[in-house]
Amino acid sequence: MVRRHGQTDAVRVDRVTFDRVRLAILSLIVFLGILLVFDTAVDLWRSRQQAMANAEREARNLTLLLEGHAAGALGEIDLLLSTGAEYVAARPEARLPLDQETTAFLQRRLGIAPQLTAIVVLGPDGRLLQSSDPTDPAFADLSDRDYFQAHASGGGPALFLGMPGISRFKG
Repeated sequence: MVRRHGQTDAVRVDRVTFDRVRLAILSLIVFLGILLVFDTAVDLWRSRQQAMANAEREARNLTLLLEGHAAGALGEIDLLLSTGAEYVAARPEARLPLDQETTAFLQRRLGIAPQLTAIVVLGPDGRLLQSSDPTDPAFADLSDRDYFQAHASGGGPALFLGMPGISRFKG
């Protein structure tokens, strides 16, 4: 079988064209794959940004809610303690150690505020005068406690929250 010179060139041209088309298709597939990966990355980034913004908004709202709740609870406690102070100031016998009527009054006040475990009245020297718990020892010295020291100087805030500590009476 004899081939003509023109047929061989045609086969070569077809082969070269096929290789170019195949390379173009592969390039297009790779480009589309990269484009798909990039698009997915952009979508993930946007989703992450939206999730972060939602989380920040929720945290801010929760903080405001907790702040309002804490302010309300502290306001109730402040009112409760203010009325207790007025009661003690109006009754000279309340300045005697562990007066039963004052103890009963403090116990009633304690029942109003479930977040409190005890209400105590200290003298100017830091010694216990009254307590909502009649088993607390009379004249116990609490002058080293931060809540006493904050008020002992006279220039402290009206309401002071001391550091949590272990009760000397209850352990």
